[in-house]
Amino acid sequence: MQQIRIRDRLKSRSKSNILARVMYKRVRNHVVKLINNAKSNYFIQQIMENKDNVKNLWKVLKRVVPITPLQLQPQQIEVDATGLDGISIRLLKAALPAISSSLVNIYNASITSGIFPDEFKRAKVTPCHKKESTHERGNFRPISVLSMLSKPLERHVSLSFCEHLRSHDLLYLNQSGFRSHHSCETALINITDKWLKAMDDGELIGAVFMDFSKAFDLVNHDVLLRKLAKYHISQQALQWFTSYLDGRSQQCSVLGSLSSSLMLERGVPQGSILGPILFSIYINDLPMSLGEANADIYADDTTLWSSSKSCDEIQQTLQNALDITE
Repeated sequence: MQQIRIRDRLKSRSKSNILARVMYKRVRNHVVKLINNAKSNYFIQQIMENKDNVKNLWKVLKRVVPITPLQLQPQQIEVDATGLDGISIRLLKAALPAISSSLVNIYNASITSGIFPDEFKRAKVTPCHKKESTHERGNFRPISVLSMLSKPLERHVSLSFCEHLRSHDLLYLNQSGFRSHHSCETALINITDKWLKAMDDGELIGAVFMDFSKAFDLVNHDVLLRKLAKYHISQQALQWFTSYLDGRSQQCSVLGSLSSSLMLERGVPQGSILGPILFSIYINDLPMSLGEANADIYADDTTLWSSSKSCDEIQQTLQNALDITE
């Protein structure tokens, strides 16, 4: 209460005093943080006190979640977005002390049985306006949100799978996307260093910059699973990934209304944790098929390049590589 009184006093003086205005903003932000922490601690305490009383527990949870849905324009996305189950990350964190053991049982059962829960496969897609006319479908970017309950399970599998790929050096060396200690900067430094070395040797550089349209949405599941099998994962893990990809669906959300469900037969799950690394596996063998051309990749952006003292040789090398990618 003392901090609130200080905030109010500073607010009244902030209109005519610059120093008071600066102090007011700091104290105001501090008060907001204190209030949020107090609310969080209160709800955690209430959940723990009522974890054995289902009726009272749901009353507490309903107070954490907004009662009425927000009416959003298509170009607006909630900061605290939820999937089709309506569970936000804020609610999940608040309820974690009471439900963590149950979630661990579900996650362990999923891994040991090789079955990914169907409820985790349903996505809510919200169209986000990008540019120009709002009457053109192509001017919207689909933002996909999956169940927050699926994130810890995906994170665990992702960490384990990435460690398997890293320890056996299975990822293409010049893939800089979705990897720890890699970024756009490291990709640029790597390719610039190679080009400068070639120029020092008196060679010319030819490059083609490629961006595969809808690349993440066009991944063939059967091809991806056959490639996963080549990376020496267990049969149980392969069964889990098969279940993870199969039977996925999405519904479009506009102004609080949901479309009918659409089954997804291709693509890696948008908005997922495992989607990016699965896409990396899908294109991991691309550079081995490009002949003499070099390839540097960041996610789905690929730079094909070749160096030589002959322009004709560079052109032929790059054209052969492009013919293969088609």
